[in-house]
Amino acid sequence: MPSPFFIQSKRSTIGKLSGDLVIDILGADTTPGTALDVFTKKKKSPDWDNQLWTHQPASTYPGWYYLQAQLPKPLVIDIKAASTKPGASLDIWTLKTASADNQLWRFVPESSGTGYYFILSLLGNLVIDVEDGGKKTGLEVDKLKTGADYQLWKLVREDGKEETPPVASPKLSVTPGRGDFSFEGALFVPGSKVKVTSSFSSLGGLLSGGPWTYTVADDGSFAADISVDYFQASGTLEVTAETTGWGALYTQTWSGPAGG
Repeated sequence: MPSPFFIQSKRSTIGKLSGDLVIDILGADTTPGTALDVFTKKKKSPDWDNQLWTHQPASTYPGWYYLQAQLPKPLVIDIKAASTKPGASLDIWTLKTASADNQLWRFVPESSGTGYYFILSLLGNLVIDVEDGGKKTGLEVDKLKTGADYQLWKLVREDGKEETPPVASPKLSVTPGRGDFSFEGALFVPGSKVKVTSSFSSLGGLLSGGPWTYTVADDGSFAADISVDYFQASGTLEVTAETTGWGALYTQTWSGPAGG
């Protein structure tokens, strides 16, 4: 079982609070439906038990995790009423094994590589967010905003050492045909762009060769079907997809004979 950790905000002043501020079960109440907030990190067990979490993998959704409270009951971070609207509140709820999209999360590194992460919901381009742009202590989900410190978190163990969360690498795949190509990608930053280009490595030319641009969907996936028209007696046709996500550039290239 993973070591328990605090989920600590990058912002050190929220409302009237300052210091190490972490996700907290309001009033240490273990009743399902209890709201979540940020609060000053407590100093010892059992006082801090309502502030400790573990990440539990979802068997049906590789790369997605429950964030489970370190409590006797199986309680997890949950988007209230499974709302997909920005501003929806967060609470704790009993872990669900079916229809659990509002309880599943993944960690998206800040592009600057600071050790902080967005915590992205499976429901779409929604991340854990401190209310009112970090001015209030309540927790909600909102659209990902690059550089927003009130949406960025790090994991800190009980001994004070930082924990590296599981991060699934983006994947690109391509299915080639004669001049027709299907691209699929998963686990990219929602809203990022995918560029598809094609070229020849020797004599010949393209009648239609792009580039084409696609937008990654709210669930981190994209799909693209393209047709490349060319005239070529011999040589190699290359088709490349590239996208920026997780702070890095990822590419996938198919190379094959152009044919006649």
